[in-house]
Amino acid sequence: MTLTDDELRTETFAERRRLADLLGGLTPEQWAHPSLCEGWRVREVVAHITLAYRHSGLRVVAGILASGGNFNRYADKIARKDTATTSDA
Repeated sequence: MTLTDDELRTETFAERRRLADLLGGLTPEQWAHPSLCEGWRVREVVAHITLAYRHSGLRVVAGILASGGNFNRYADKIARKDTATTSDA
C-alpha cells in the first residue's frame, strides 16, 4: 500500500500525538527506568528521538565535530546533557 503525501503527513502527526500521550502519562519511575539502550534510561531515549526537534543546523554539526566526528558519541553526550536537570522523583 502506498500512501499519498497527505495520508503520510496525517499518519505521522497521529503517531506523534500517540507518542506524546504515552510519554505524558509516564510516572517518574518509568522515566527513570533503564531502556534497552545500554546506559540510557527512558528519558535519554526520548531525548535522542526528539533531538532533531530541539537541536538543529550548525549546533548539531558543531557538536558532532566536537565529538571527533562521531555522531553516536555526540548523541550520547547531548542526550545525557539534555536530561541532566530532570528529576527522577
